[in-house]
Amino acid sequence: MNYKILQKIIIAFLVSIAFMNVINIKSFSADTLDSIVSDGDSFISASSNETNKLDTDEMKNISNTIYNVLLSLGIIVAVAFATVLGVQYMTAAAENKAQIKESLIPFIVGCIVVFGAFAIWKAIITILM
Repeated sequence: MNYKILQKIIIAFLVSIAFMNVINIKSFSADTLDSIVSDGDSFISASSNETNKLDTDEMKNISNTIYNVLLSLGIIVAVAFATVLGVQYMTAAAENKAQIKESLIPFIVGCIVVFGAFAIWKAIITILM
């Protein structure tokens, strides 16, 4: 297929999508200013309602649960990779040991990034809540 024909088809497709979006924007602009203001007022009044307040204890519990699950997964993956690299290093010949040592650097950097992120997450949650 000729690339110029393909370019013309893609441009025609993109132009048709642009025109469809313009038509949709015009249909949505039929809202009156009064309806927009009343929607904003109802949004603001809903925030002052006591039943809609955020429960920080529930959010902290959910965050702690997610934190513990992801930290456990991170530990399991790190231990599994460390075990694999250790077994490969013990069973490898002298030439291959250098390659295995080189693969330790990304592993260590990855562990620092992952567990550092968990430490930052825990510090932010502790400070903010």
